[in-house]
Amino acid sequence: MLYILIVVLIVIGIFWLVRRVAVTGKGDLKTSQEETSSAPHEKPRILAPPRTPSSASHQKQTAQPTPVASAGDIFISYASADRPTAQTLAKALQDEGWSVWWDRTIPPGKSFDEVIETALNAAKCVVVLWSRTSVASDWVKTEAAEAARRHILIPALITEITIPLEFRRLQAADLIGWPASQAKGGFQSLVDSIADMLGNPKAPGTKTPVS
Repeated sequence: MLYILIVVLIVIGIFWLVRRVAVTGKGDLKTSQEETSSAPHEKPRILAPPRTPSSASHQKQTAQPTPVASAGDIFISYASADRPTAQTLAKALQDEGWSVWWDRTIPPGKSFDEVIETALNAAKCVVVLWSRTSVASDWVKTEAAEAARRHILIPALITEITIPLEFRRLQAADLIGWPASQAKGGFQSLVDSIADMLGNPKAPGTKTPVS
């Protein structure tokens, strides 16, 4: 009888011990879960996109070309000795309403041939003033040759000379004695030829600034 009692007590003890261990394990697990749930959740870190410099700061500023000279519809080719006549003619053509390039002043940093070539290429009509000095000028003959090649040459005589052979095929406007002598009508003939080439100018008296 005593033996049975001892066995029962041992079984009860084992059962109690197992139950105790089980209860303790559940408590620890619950405590761990509570601690985990109570811990503050860290928000996911969102990486901001890398900053890129504004397009404006990366735009290369285009260098503004330095103006060589004010180009005109009409380019007057002449020898230096005939500058007063060229100036008078340029003003008269401006008064008719055309833009005229005639002043060969070279801006700082520019070469003579660069300025002349730019203005010559922009011109739609080239008036060559033939005189004793211009027929001997290589520059005038070169400019006349380029104008003839482009079919925009209008020759004009300002002194009694023989025009170089390669340019004699075109009839020259007679400006000998102009502007003192208006009776010959040479200037009007020149204006008519320019108008045939460029079209009618602006209203008389409308002046276009030129160099």
